Amino acid sequence: MKSQAPIPIYSIERFDRSARPNPGYKVELFDAHRHFTVSYPHRHDFYEILYLTHGSGRNVIDLEEYPIQPGSVFFVSPGQVHDIEVSTDVAGYIFIFTAEFYLLNKPDQNRLLELPFFYPLSQHQPPVLLKDEPETRELVFYFKKPLQKPTKASKTRKKPFAPCWI
Repeated sequence: MKSQAPIPIYSIERFDRSARPNPGYKVELFDAHRHFTVSYPHRHDFYEILYLTHGSGRNVIDLEEYPIQPGSVFFVSPGQVHDIEVSTDVAGYIFIFTAEFYLLNKPDQNRLLELPFFYPLSQHQPPVLLKDEPETRELVFYFKKPLQKPTKASKTRKKPFAPCWI
């Protein structure tokens, strides 16, 4: 019987190659030409929100397969096994973050466990499908905000980018 290779577990540092100290999160454009290489399937020790605006394919999370279509928002929690296959025209945004980042300045340290899109009651975890223009416009705004070049005012701001929309 042929033994399978273990499923790799990635940390957030693998995806952040900037010179800045790791703040516990990263927001990027997501497309078929990502600048990092990972083995699929894999797990990671951080949270992931993937919002796809264009393209098709499939996303498998804990052996459940979901179709990719424009407007899909996927939520992946630490430890979940996932695999993704995308079309060459796929586009969207990805937000990855650690529990420490999310819980920064939050008095309730169990808050993440209460979020149903990261910890659903059943194993079946289909993507949220956004079709409403105001919803998608607002979500894109929040994804683009940390992608903008920092201004002098934002460099002196004491608070880091906050995940105010989750």
